[in-house]
Amino acid sequence: MSFSPLTRSLLALSIALTLCVAAGSALVRRRSGSAAFLTAAAVCFVVVALVHLFEGLRLFPAAGWGQPRSVGHYLDLVSAILGLTFLMAAFVTETVARRAAAPQE
Repeated sequence: MSFSPLTRSLLALSIALTLCVAAGSALVRRRSGSAAFLTAAAVCFVVVALVHLFEGLRLFPAAGWGQPRSVGHYLDLVSAILGLTFLMAAFVTETVARRAAAPQE
């Protein structure tokens, strides 16, 4: 079963927005560095999903969505790289915080 690019973009956007709401609520509750990094990662993933949605709907054609060396391409690439970087930073920050809070033997 194959879905159209527009359907895949809408699915990715709904997942990214759900992650963004969950990360935002974690940030409000915990106010920790890992929650802040996770929220930043979620926002970056929403940008990636929006770029693909705009490409599928052919909105703002001047951005050159889907074309190499265009504004749209670099916005998508930088957002994806930043999202993964923030996600790894959230993981490392949470791991360090848990180890620091663990009782010493």
